[in-house]
Amino acid sequence: MTSDYSSTCSHESVLEDNAEGSSVCLLCGQILDPLYSFEPHYVRQQTESEKLLQQGQLKNNIYLKHRKDEIDLITTLRDLWHFPQEVIHNTLTLYVSLVKKNEEKSMYRKKIFAFAFYKTLLDFNCSHSIDEICLLFDIVNIKTFSQFALQQNIELNCNLSDFLQRFSTNLELAFSEIKLIKSYLDKLQNVPNVQPKTLCSVAILHFHYMHGTKWKTQQIANHCEVTYPTMIKNYKLCKLLLM
Repeated sequence: MTSDYSSTCSHESVLEDNAEGSSVCLLCGQILDPLYSFEPHYVRQQTESEKLLQQGQLKNNIYLKHRKDEIDLITTLRDLWHFPQEVIHNTLTLYVSLVKKNEEKSMYRKKIFAFAFYKTLLDFNCSHSIDEICLLFDIVNIKTFSQFALQQNIELNCNLSDFLQRFSTNLELAFSEIKLIKSYLDKLQNVPNVQPKTLCSVAILHFHYMHGTKWKTQQIANHCEVTYPTMIKNYKLCKLLLM
């Protein structure tokens, strides 16, 4: 049969070949489109906020329905920071409680959500500094966190050892070295108005000065995620406590 005939054929008589997954025209012999598509089918995963919306938890909760972006953000962080699913649930619960309690105040609600997330992380011993949380949520005025905590009678006691564990991995410190640095860090536990990351950098810097490490002081600051001037300034302020 010629190709001219095939191109003008109406394909009125077709045999479906299920074994081959195709169909053939009985008039011209042309193999027609496959019966089945073998293209991979991509199914987009629902975001956490979409799951909650489907369950009715966001739709029926006037406090959470405008926080979809923040809910999806902390859900993404769960896989990066390795905290349990309960952190998300407890964050939402605390957020709703705080908003209800402070409805008459003008505090930005995204900031309250960030505060609830930070406090919940502390409760689960997943310590991250206030400035890290503020950076994630695009919050400029960090001081309002501690002020808000005082207003709500909420303590923000973080575990400095969690930060030490994190930074000691970056610096490839041995267990015996970490143990000694922790003894320095314990002396700094009650130093007020200094970020945990900064206190860790001070303790590690003191160990560096006393026992030596392969790192330069600038590298210590970088691995502890603080600026070099901040680390040196606070080391001078805390030096007597470390002796």
